[in-house]
Amino acid sequence: MVPVWSFAACVALAACGGGPAPAAPSIAVVGPSAPAASSSIAGAQPPSGRRRGASASLKKAWPFEDPKVVVYADVEGLMRTTVIGEVTRSVIGLAGLWATPPQLKCLDDAIANVKEVAIGFEEDASLVALRMDPAASGWVGACLKGAMPESKPITMRGATEAWDAHGVGALTADGVLLSGPRALVERALRATGSGASLATVTLGDGEYVAWTAKIFDNASPMTGSLTATDARFRIGVEADVPDEELALKIERELSPAAVKMMLPATNVKPDEAAALARLTNGVSVKRDGRHLSGAFELREPPVQQARDLGMATGLAIYGLRRYIANAKAAEARNSLGQIAKDIVTEWEGDGAPDQKPRVNARKKLVSYGPVPKTVPKGVKYQTSAADWKPWAPLRFEISVPQYYQYEIKAAKDGESAEIIARGDLNGDGKTSLFVLSIKVDRTANAVRVAPTIAETDPAE
Repeated sequence: MVPVWSFAACVALAACGGGPAPAAPSIAVVGPSAPAASSSIAGAQPPSGRRRGASASLKKAWPFEDPKVVVYADVEGLMRTTVIGEVTRSVIGLAGLWATPPQLKCLDDAIANVKEVAIGFEEDASLVALRMDPAASGWVGACLKGAMPESKPITMRGATEAWDAHGVGALTADGVLLSGPRALVERALRATGSGASLATVTLGDGEYVAWTAKIFDNASPMTGSLTATDARFRIGVEADVPDEELALKIERELSPAAVKMMLPATNVKPDEAAALARLTNGVSVKRDGRHLSGAFELREPPVQQARDLGMATGLAIYGLRRYIANAKAAEARNSLGQIAKDIVTEWEGDGAPDQKPRVNARKKLVSYGPVPKTVPKGVKYQTSAADWKPWAPLRFEISVPQYYQYEIKAAKDGESAEIIARGDLNGDGKTSLFVLSIKVDRTANAVRVAPTIAETDPAE
């Protein structure tokens, strides 16, 4: 489990499509956004020609001098844009795939109270810094009690409050909440950094998220930005890759035709198909040698932006659900395959050096009871060696927590059997079923394994 304040910041940024803007050190930098009543989008930035960046409070707590990655977001301004406000509900739905109700409550509080966020990555450590109005920082303690009851208050010099909970969190008098490894948080609390690396990541008119990342050696940092105005929503990226061959490969894989292949092709309604076409057409990649300019852009009014981004978020939720379910189902598929191999090995008598190949026409397949006794409901179950003792002849055992129940059901005549896995990944009582069939070949005195696993509701 990650610290809940890191969870809140990272989910909010990732789900809203965080991306970066090139630094412009020669242009004056001002603080985070203020309300813009004259704009047609609440919170949108009126044209000013100036760039804005992190506040003095955030720079003061910035411990990095030369980080690999820097992300900066004007969260307060971003959340006031019409398009992001409309999409936020879908974002919460995406977070609900892995977050508990108390963590979702923390996310709501973070969205309501956090004004700006900075995230930095070094070689082996990262820090999240969230600035809020000091008067609104009371939600942090309540958040921890509900979402992370195992958190323990600690004392850290320079912090008004601090906690140890799967990493260290600390709150400064300026209303900056820090989360990361203890050594990095302590560096931030000492306020000895210059903040120069954070100051290079700035926002222009209509931009609310910016980042820069040193991905490749001997190449300029990758940069990008997220823009949200009454005319367009855009995530742009600029990057130099090591060679033209890689640049050409990326250009091909992100072409409109390639992106279209990633989208659902069946059971799509006409309005959904139109939205998918707009999303596909919004992706562009231009290559100049080994330099790539990529963008996802929607040029339409905010209501239409929200509609299409909602569709994109829905696709992301759908894709993520399938990915998670498929990753979990890999346990069942791999285990059934291994059990089948162990049955073959035991039948042929090659399971131990002192065993000889058997030529026994009376040998039959036998059943093995379910392990565990009941199907795990939405969580992994840790079995014990005693649970697998009846399976000793097969030399099969799972020593790590498992999502599935396993069983072998042999036919009464012992000439065939089914190796079965049952799961309930979402804990709703409806189970998935995986069955791998085996049968005895008396002519060859061998056990034959079916070429495929029969699957029923594998995502359940």
